[in-house]
Amino acid sequence: MVVIMDDTEQLRQIAASIIEKSHDDSAVQKAAELLKIAGEIDRQKAEAGKLAAEELKINDDLKDSQQVRKHTLVKDYISLLAPLFTTVVLAGTLVQQSYQFVQSEKTKQAQFIQAERDKDAEARRQADAAEDLRWAEAVKLLSSSEKLSPAGVILKSFIKSERYGGASSETAMQVLLKTKDPDLFSNLFTTLFDPVSWTNILQIIDLNRTQHSEASLLYTKTWNPKTFRNDLGKLNAAELQKWQYLKKDRDVVCTRIASLLKGSRPPGTKLDLGNADLDGNFEGADFSGANVEGAVMTGINIKGAKLNGLSGYENTSFEATAWWQASTIDQGLLEYLIRKYPYNNQAVYSGATGQADYEAGVARLRQSLTR
Repeated sequence: MVVIMDDTEQLRQIAASIIEKSHDDSAVQKAAELLKIAGEIDRQKAEAGKLAAEELKINDDLKDSQQVRKHTLVKDYISLLAPLFTTVVLAGTLVQQSYQFVQSEKTKQAQFIQAERDKDAEARRQADAAEDLRWAEAVKLLSSSEKLSPAGVILKSFIKSERYGGASSETAMQVLLKTKDPDLFSNLFTTLFDPVSWTNILQIIDLNRTQHSEASLLYTKTWNPKTFRNDLGKLNAAELQKWQYLKKDRDVVCTRIASLLKGSRPPGTKLDLGNADLDGNFEGADFSGANVEGAVMTGINIKGAKLNGLSGYENTSFEATAWWQASTIDQGLLEYLIRKYPYNNQAVYSGATGQADYEAGVARLRQSLTR
């Protein structure tokens, strides 16, 4: 471009010099052509400059257009992402609020649970304190009062107590053994132990053992081995009175034991009748698997009873008991009873029996063992 501009200027200078120095028409014509060429070159130069300016403008417009487009795209992206960003922020806020709410609720729940525990603990402490006071008053009343009529009501309220259940049971036994009034004994026994079940049968059998221990000297003193009866004429007035109320008390206990043994027994439950003193009607009772070591089963009705699986029977008294009327028996016990306690026409049995009944019963039991 610089060279072209230098050339056009030189052409004009040459044309001007030719016109000044020469008057020849041909020379003037050449000078005019040179000026024309220089003008054309300038015109082309101007066109080139215009084109360059246009090109520059176009380039600038392109740059502006790209920037505008880029800005528009960015703006569009922002417009698109703004709701998403808002949603994310809102979700984050909700999550944070939810977490704070959950933590707050957990804290409240923990505080509530602790408050309830504290309340329960305080209630239990007050209940224990009240129970301690009631037990102290009960013991004082039972030890100072000569009348035992309120004993059942007082002690029954403690029978199921976790803290005084054992002590109340022991006290109940002492009270039952202390009374000499059969009616009071029966009422007190009913209050404490009814309904009789497999959950309290051990306590009842323990009471029976204690009764047997109390009466054993009287039994020994009055027993007549020739008649198989107790001769009450051998007792003085005080002993006879004791015999009478002890027998009535024992009848109350044995009746309850018999009623339980006549029913079904929970699977796996062991029956311990060791040193017990049984009397009365045990017809249909289930003695199977029982320990009868040292027990007294004299003169009782065991018709239809189950005698299989007994242990300790060698030290059990079956005097005046028609054991051959039982429904089931073991081979060893059967042979032992035949040798030790056969039918005796001098004994007084409970229920109708005789020599023929004895022989038929033994035959039936032997036959049952061969099946």
